Amino acid sequence: MAYEMLQASDFNSVTIEGVAARAGTTKTTIYRWWSNKAELLMDAFLEKTQEQTNFPNTGSVIEDFKRQIPLLIQAYAGETGHSVASVIAAGQMDQDTAEAFRTRYLAVRRAIAKMLIEQGIKQGVFAADLDPEIAVDLLYGPIYFRLLVGHAPLDVNFAERLFEQALKGLLVRNSG
Repeated sequence: MAYEMLQASDFNSVTIEGVAARAGTTKTTIYRWWSNKAELLMDAFLEKTQEQTNFPNTGSVIEDFKRQIPLLIQAYAGETGHSVASVIAAGQMDQDTAEAFRTRYLAVRRAIAKMLIEQGIKQGVFAADLDPEIAVDLLYGPIYFRLLVGHAPLDVNFAERLFEQALKGLLVRNSG
């Protein structure tokens, strides 16, 4: 219910009162479970979007990224992207929202991506001197930039080109 309200408008327009009314309950009941709107909407957001953007486990770090990045872009090109952009925008003015997004959504996904990068370094797939934090930014920063700025589409073509270009800088280079 809260997620549908977030998709229909934006983060700032959703209120605890509105969620309670739509759910046929009271504000007090909502506050028993969530201490603020950011927590409520983050729970609703995570419940609806986690499956859409999870990393596959193919046994190959390259293949995991190759499959996950298009899944994320596809999700962000639709209603999920509207919700993510709304939460990020609201987080610029509300510390609770920013903190909830960073710790409950972004940090979890970054940790998985970083772990895969580190695994790829150990396997000799990625360059030994690769900084995993920067690598994650290189892979995912352009997606968030397009989502928030809207200067170019989030589509399959972009997903393929982004991954190909990022790999050029991440892979081990043969000398000679």
